[in-house]
Amino acid sequence: MLKEKILRLLKEEGGFFSGQKLAERLQVSRTAVWKAIARLKEEGYGIEGVQNLGYRLSSEDVLNESELVHLLEARSIPLDVIYCSSIDSTNRLAKELAERGETRELLIVSEEQTGGRGRRGRGWISPPEGGIWMSLLLFPSMESEKISMVTLLAALAVCEGIRASTGLEGTIKWPNDILLSGKKVSGILTEGSLDIDGIKYIVCGIGINANLAALDKSIEKTATSILLEAKTPCNRKDVIGSVLTGFLTYYRKFLEEKNLEFIRSKYEKHLITKNREVYIDGPKGGFFAMAQGIDEEGALVVTDEKGDRRRIVSGEVSIRGLCGYAE
Repeated sequence: MLKEKILRLLKEEGGFFSGQKLAERLQVSRTAVWKAIARLKEEGYGIEGVQNLGYRLSSEDVLNESELVHLLEARSIPLDVIYCSSIDSTNRLAKELAERGETRELLIVSEEQTGGRGRRGRGWISPPEGGIWMSLLLFPSMESEKISMVTLLAALAVCEGIRASTGLEGTIKWPNDILLSGKKVSGILTEGSLDIDGIKYIVCGIGINANLAALDKSIEKTATSILLEAKTPCNRKDVIGSVLTGFLTYYRKFLEEKNLEFIRSKYEKHLITKNREVYIDGPKGGFFAMAQGIDEEGALVVTDEKGDRRRIVSGEVSIRGLCGYAE
C-alpha cells in the first residue's frame, strides 16, 4: 500500500523528504502522497510537514498491527499478533479466543483498556497513548499448580526488559509488581483454565505505565511511569520486544525445568522485600516477618517473629518504610 511505502521511505531518510520527491519516487500524484500522509497521522505516526522542506517522521512510538508484526519478525519471536485500538481487557479477549478454539500462541496488544484488571479484581487504569497493555495466550504442558510461577517469570522479564530498553533499574515487589523509585510502574495478572486433562491454556496479562505524563489522581502517590522516571519518552516497541524476548527465554526453560530454581538468584537481586520486614496480610490474619527470598516454586520465604520459617503462597505483602505500605 502507498502509505506503507511512504512510511518506509521516511524511516530510511531520517530527515525531511519533499512531497514532490515522494511522488516522483513512487510514481503517484502529490495529492495521493498528501492523503497517505494524512492516513498515517490518523494511525498515530508523528509526521512533521514544513513548507519547502517536506515531511519528516518525528515520532515512531506507534503501536499497530503492522508495527508489532515487524517487531516480532525482527526479533524472531514466534507469536501471532492481535492489535486493538480500544478494548475492555486484553486478558478477557485472550480467554474468549481460547474458549472459542484458538490454538495459536498470541500476543494481544491494545492502545487502551476500558476495563483492565489487576490482582484480586482491582481495576487497572489503562489510558490511550502512552501505556503498554498486552496479554500472552499460551498453551503449556504443565501441572495446574505451576501457573502462578509464570507470574514470577513475567515480573523478572519486565524488570530486565525495562532496564535493557531504557536503562532504568527497577525492583520487584513479590510476586507481580515492578517498581521504579519505590512506585509501581507495572503489574502482571496470570490466569489459567483447566479441564480434566490439565491446563487448557494460560493468559499472562502485563500492564506497563510507559509514556504516561500524568497518572490518575487515585494512584499518583503510589504509581509512576517510565516517562516520569526517565524524563524522556521511551520507545514502547523496544520495551515490548525486550520484555517478550526475556519472558519467552525464561518460559521455555521453565517448561523444561518445571521449577524456578534457574531464575531464583536473578529474581532475588531485584526483590525489594529481600532482607526487609514485611507485613503479611493473609486470609487468616496478618503478621510481621523478615523476608528471605523465594523458593524453587516461587513462594515468598519469610521468618516470622517466633523465628519460624514460613512459605507464603498467597495474600498481600506490605513493605515497611516504602511509601508507608506499598500496595
